[in-house]
Formats: sequence, structure tokens, C-alpha cells
Amino acid sequence: MSLYQNVFKPFLFKFDAEAVHNVITFAGETVGDKIDFSYTNKKLHQKICGLDFANPMGLAAGFDYDGHLVTTMKSVGFGFNTVGTVTAKPYEGNKPPRLGRLPNSKALLVNKGFKSEGVDKVIKRLDQKKINSVVGISVGSSNLPEVNTVSKAI
Repeated sequence: MSLYQNVFKPFLFKFDAEAVHNVITFAGETVGDKIDFSYTNKKLHQKICGLDFANPMGLAAGFDYDGHLVTTMKSVGFGFNTVGTVTAKPYEGNKPPRLGRLPNSKALLVNKGFKSEGVDKVIKRLDQKKINSVVGISVGSSNLPEVNTVSKAI
């Protein structure tokens, strides 16, 4: 932990939060499941509704919003992860800055606004990956001006 706190964190905090997120996402997708930092313990295994979870720790939607990391998350210790939020049509999301740091609160500010490459591109990417863990997909309506009714959003 001290290596992260004393070396990596001060270095990474010198750069824009979204740029760091993009580099980490690229690196994670490049490495994929070739690394294994996960911790395995049979006591953590859960079987729920016929799905096998290696452990109960999951990653919610928002970090891997376009499905780049579905084969990496298990390798870094997550029992499941959620891709998204995915929108029907591509949407650039809110204007930057979309990510920020609140050091005094030890918190992150996330204001992406459902930034998404769109369902067609995300599904194509997921179909090409060999997914070896439980993955959910969060779906949402894009904020495009033409999506202005519930039926258009659906």
C-alpha cells in the first residue's frame, strides 16, 4: 500500500483524472487476463441464481463503461463487474472535465453523463472477448436531443 500512496498516487495525481483513467483502461485491456493479482478462497465463493461468483466483491457500472476490461477485472480480484452504462446510440457524455479528485474528502467526482460508444460497438467488443467471470451490463438512455421521450429511450 505504501508504494501506491508514496509513489504511484502522487505521480498519477499530477495528470488529468480522465487521462489517467484512459491510460489505465488501455493498459488493463492490453494486459487482459495475462496477469493475476486476485486472491482466491473457497469461503468467498457464492452461487446465486445459477451464477458462480469467485467472491462477493464487484465493480459497479461507470469504470468500464465500454467493456474494455471484462477479462481483466477477475485478474485483479473482482468477483464480477458491470459494463456501462451503455446507451443505444453513441454519446460523448458531458463536457470535460468529467472526472475529478476531491483530495480533502478522499473522494472522486464522476460526471460522465453516460459516455458510451453505443450498444452495437460494445456488444461487438464483448462478443470478441473470452469472458471468464460474471459480467452485468447497465443500460441507460443517452442524453441526445432526439431521445426526448421514454419510448425513444427504450
